[in-house]
Amino acid sequence: SALLSNSCNKGEVEGRENVGGIAGMCDTYTHAPLETKIMNCVNVGDVKSTAGAASTGAICGYNVSLTSNCYWLYDAGTGKGMKQGIGITSDGAKSENCFALDASQMGGKEKYTGALYSSPDKTSYTYVLDALNAFAYDNYNSNILLSGWKGGKEDGFPVLTGEKPAKPEGESEP
Repeated sequence: SALLSNSCNKGEVEGRENVGGIAGMCDTYTHAPLETKIMNCVNVGDVKSTAGAASTGAICGYNVSLTSNCYWLYDAGTGKGMKQGIGITSDGAKSENCFALDASQMGGKEKYTGALYSSPDKTSYTYVLDALNAFAYDNYNSNILLSGWKGGKEDGFPVLTGEKPAKPEGESEP
């Protein structure tokens, strides 16, 4: 299997087709029949296709695999960011706990209106940093070493700590 995890993009990405803030193409079948995953990633940079390609997304341009617990900046009022996280998906592609957040939500000033992530113990997380850290904590093992996250100094947007994640407090589901 192939895993792209704990990636954070803050820069502009531009290309012709298969353009994404984290990955341009996540293709399970082209080179070998293996499972690929994009997990626990954040994009706050602009993503643009010079050709207007549909295979353009804030997280991945073209995806045939699993995308899980990824967040991207989209502010409808200012036009910053992209509305869609994945440009094109094909049969078998799955997306779990992936959401567009406005600047206040991405910066940790406001919580999301629903659960961004729910732990196996039924704890829900509505703030992006809590969701990223809870997912990293819940999925941290000898095969997947996910890092913790903190708010950036300038805008509060998530940045990686490089340290083992800690379990944040959340809201227990009824």
